[in-house]
Amino acid sequence: KGGDGGLGNHYLKPVKGIFTQYAEAGEKGKEQWLLLELKLVADVGIVGVPSAGKSTLLNAMTDGRAQTKVGAYPFTTLAPNLGVCRDGYENIVVADIPGLLEGAHNGTGLGIDFLRHIERCRVIVHLLSGDRPDPLYDYDAIQQELELFSPFLLDKPQIVVFNKMDLPEAQEAWPKIKAHFEEKGLPVVSLTAAQGNSDSTRDLIQRLLELDTAEKNREKLEAEIERARSQRQQQAGEKRKQKKEQLKHMNTKVNQFEVQQLDKRVYRVQSPKVEKLAQMTKWEYRDAVQRFETVMRAMGVYKELKKQGIKEGDVVLIGDEEELVWSDAVDTSIIKAI
Repeated sequence: KGGDGGLGNHYLKPVKGIFTQYAEAGEKGKEQWLLLELKLVADVGIVGVPSAGKSTLLNAMTDGRAQTKVGAYPFTTLAPNLGVCRDGYENIVVADIPGLLEGAHNGTGLGIDFLRHIERCRVIVHLLSGDRPDPLYDYDAIQQELELFSPFLLDKPQIVVFNKMDLPEAQEAWPKIKAHFEEKGLPVVSLTAAQGNSDSTRDLIQRLLELDTAEKNREKLEAEIERARSQRQQQAGEKRKQKKEQLKHMNTKVNQFEVQQLDKRVYRVQSPKVEKLAQMTKWEYRDAVQRFETVMRAMGVYKELKKQGIKEGDVVLIGDEEELVWSDAVDTSIIKAI
């Protein structure tokens, strides 16, 4: 942010018609360093341990259009890949997130460099590999990493995909895997990503489209609710501002008064504030009388009465209720009529 500009010699002249030979320098601007992070925008993010088949699944879901690199070794994917999955007239953008390890939130493996990309995804596909010794342990480990990086990631809709069903050990483990996630209330499907765009893959895409649509509708509803809340707050703020202005106007109006000379020695003061104060004043108490006089002086009523020529013993009517007698004594100017 730039600083305020300095004054020129025209504004610094000491006397009219005489110009100075100097001018002010401008104020220094504010500087700061900013760290910007790029987060990929995708509808679906595929997460899992290294070599779970994430890139192969992305290729299968996009009919090979993603053209991601695959290989039979860990960390084949070193940067997130994006692909567009189409189903009729509908499509979703899917991100293949590089493999995660335990301790990824602290930088282990590819660390948090790619965990942040998951924050922008609406739906998470948690891919489990059927050739791993304990897929359920892998699942819990990755879930823990997601939670440690950002607890909000666990609130995102998630589908568990059990991959490599062409292997005997995967087929043997599938009933246990399926029962485990169904008991937790999580949708779970099995497939073989290496087989390409199979019926199982198309079923997965359909489920993802349904979840993505539901999330979009939820986000739209939340945005509308937030917009309505902001409008209510804005309207409430405007009402408070209007009320403040009204009170300010009322205070200005209340402090207004009118002094009329009804007769040679009779004056009337008309003011809602003075009339109310006179009615509430206990004239038998000196402190109450002094308070009344303080208000009258502050409002300028005394000054106006003197301007109109009020003298000792003249009558002052406060509205139609109170009748007071003017006194030029040092300690008081008005006394209650007897």
